[in-house]
Amino acid sequence: MAGREIREGTHCPDSGPSSDYTTGTAIGSFMAVSAVSAESLSTAVFVSPEMNQSSPTCRIRLRYFLWDSGDTGLGSTPLWASVLHNDFREAIVWRPEVTSVRGWREATIFLGRIPTTFRISLNSQRSKGRKGDVAVDHLEFLDCALPLQTPGEGCSANMKECKRGGCVEMRQVCDGTDDCGDGTDEEGCGFDFCDFEKHWCSWDWRSISPLKWVRMTQENFSITDPLKGPGRDYSSNSMVMYTHQFGPRSGGLTVLVADRKIYPVWERGGALGDVWVKAEVEIVTNSPFQIIFMAAIRDFSYGGIAVDNIVLSPECRPSSDKICDFTPDCEKEEDEAKCGDFSYPEGSSGWTDSSIGSQGWVLHNIPTPKEEYLYVAEAPGQQLTEAQTRTPLLGPSGPSCSLSFDFALTGNSTHIGELSVRVIDSFLGIQPKLWEFSGKTGTEEEAWRQVSVTIGVRKHRFQLAFEARAVKLSASDKIKVKNVHFVSCYNFHVPSALSCNFEVGLCGWYQDKSDNFDWTVLSGMDHTTGINNSLAVDMWNPSLRGVFGRLISSTQSAGPTGHCLSFFYKLYGPNTGALNVKLLDKHGYEKVLWTRSGAHGNIWHEAHCPVPHQITDFQLMFEAVRSGFDGRIAIDDVSFVSKQCTVPRMCSFEGQRCGYSTSGTAHWLHHSRYTTSMDGPDTDHTLETELGFYMMANTGANILPPGKTAVLTSPVHQGITKCVHFWYHIGGENPGSLTLYVKLLKGERVKIFSNSLDQGDSLASWQRQHLG
Repeated sequence: MAGREIREGTHCPDSGPSSDYTTGTAIGSFMAVSAVSAESLSTAVFVSPEMNQSSPTCRIRLRYFLWDSGDTGLGSTPLWASVLHNDFREAIVWRPEVTSVRGWREATIFLGRIPTTFRISLNSQRSKGRKGDVAVDHLEFLDCALPLQTPGEGCSANMKECKRGGCVEMRQVCDGTDDCGDGTDEEGCGFDFCDFEKHWCSWDWRSISPLKWVRMTQENFSITDPLKGPGRDYSSNSMVMYTHQFGPRSGGLTVLVADRKIYPVWERGGALGDVWVKAEVEIVTNSPFQIIFMAAIRDFSYGGIAVDNIVLSPECRPSSDKICDFTPDCEKEEDEAKCGDFSYPEGSSGWTDSSIGSQGWVLHNIPTPKEEYLYVAEAPGQQLTEAQTRTPLLGPSGPSCSLSFDFALTGNSTHIGELSVRVIDSFLGIQPKLWEFSGKTGTEEEAWRQVSVTIGVRKHRFQLAFEARAVKLSASDKIKVKNVHFVSCYNFHVPSALSCNFEVGLCGWYQDKSDNFDWTVLSGMDHTTGINNSLAVDMWNPSLRGVFGRLISSTQSAGPTGHCLSFFYKLYGPNTGALNVKLLDKHGYEKVLWTRSGAHGNIWHEAHCPVPHQITDFQLMFEAVRSGFDGRIAIDDVSFVSKQCTVPRMCSFEGQRCGYSTSGTAHWLHHSRYTTSMDGPDTDHTLETELGFYMMANTGANILPPGKTAVLTSPVHQGITKCVHFWYHIGGENPGSLTLYVKLLKGERVKIFSNSLDQGDSLASWQRQHLG
């Protein structure tokens, strides 16, 4: 099994990503793992070029695609990354989990200090019968260089010079990390330091339990299970310290309570015999809490631990799913008191600093007078990552959910730094940034700005995160956030009416937050007047990433009849992609009802999409599928009615025949020069390209003998007065005539137009005919 480059519209063996991450196109390239035919485990290895030593802040950011397409499991080791040292040692540095999410995800691999040359290895292991997709794309190294000295300049007063050149900050001196790259910053420190490379130092690791701490290396683990234990130690990326179990299997059972902290309330150790034993546990707490069962299992051939018949007293009421769900359930609102909303007295304490770098978030809180805000300060971490603070798990949330807050980036510098808001979904993982600001808001207190960020529908529990990075930290330069509030997050109501012209909101439609990008309201290009609103996805936006942008309807109730979804659409540009209409059942299963792709010209087209009768509740979806950076998809004047679809008032024959039927000695063909090599116009009139479709009758003598006809009949039209206009093209040798009749219900035919050419004549271009 081997990794290989996938590009130019080719596909992975089972299914694979429909496009790469970087360009979002079917012709974009990424690295993927080929099919597995061997019965035994096979490993695909993808190795980087040799690299020089790295700094302690070195990390890799990449996008990966890890999807269990066959629902059969990919095994325990479908993807991992290793560092290959020049002495052939291998250290595992990254092990993502498999999910059922079909999409590109982002990950960061922290390499840290590597003092020698090395290579990076991406590995995938599975056997025959394990279906699924493994791919990587958009890989970049960040902050991996050692300090460099600027020619002609020395180190400033608050920095230390390295022997090899370059400078490090004083906070990096004597911190146990070789930041200089030659050990200069760690010389003569005089502290008690132990890296467990050669011995235990002075640590006493005796234990009163059978569980023991041991000094271990990764080489002692089974190489067939890279997910077992930590992959490396901190100091040299090759040694690890972790716990190891042994002895009789039944180790013990402990019950813990988690409210403001986690603590044990009952425990029983050892083996009690082959018998069910009754136990009672008293829980006393005045806060919402969770109960945790913790079992200790030893490596032995028999035995185990089990629990059964759990009974909670009437005083215990379920509340864990309602904590931080944006609505107070407790009498004193304790369930929402520490969730990150500053409206509550302790709401600010719901934000927890999750920074791993040299900058972190701190809460500034003065009770009297009340003044509280979050700000970025120096932190002990060494990575050059953004400072991050997170809420607890929140939600789910409704379509109107938004995050409101005030922010300020103030100081004497011209550029203070960056601030952003991100969602971490409990199922989908880290999501793209929802909002970001870069620069400076001012120098004084009036520099505070207020912003509202749309969170939208979130089906799973999620966390909100403020991420920031200051160019420099000082008494004058600050990044601050205050007055944080969650707005309308518990409102799950969506207007049920799907008919919409997008002049005031999205009506019964909302953005899918599990996709890659959003639809936006576009002014000056609506279908009716040309100056009002439509809904669009601009592929020209260079920041657009990923493949899908989805607009989902409110839930529609099952009814006795089918429906018709009609709308106007544009597919404009050479890399427009595709527009799909899908039906979603109550289980989330998607069915394509209507689709168009390719350039359709900078004009509005009318679409009528039948929605079959449904016996359960359902939703509809407009899905924009991106294929490049040159094009636009737009929709407008959406109508959803409980009746069968009628034929469009205007038919361009792009993708459909609009109910027209053909009869006679020869048939009219749904034709384009791109799909067949038959004679006919080189381009259609609508798109003016060879991709465009039209209806064509071949009047050659070998197909349509003299005196015979090929008839194209429209569906029945209602009404008294009609206006008909069309474009026609007549060409070739002795092409014959084109005649338009109106057929009345009594069977009478009235000729309203006729055009014929003499032998050898031809119309070289499309001609327009307008009839009242």
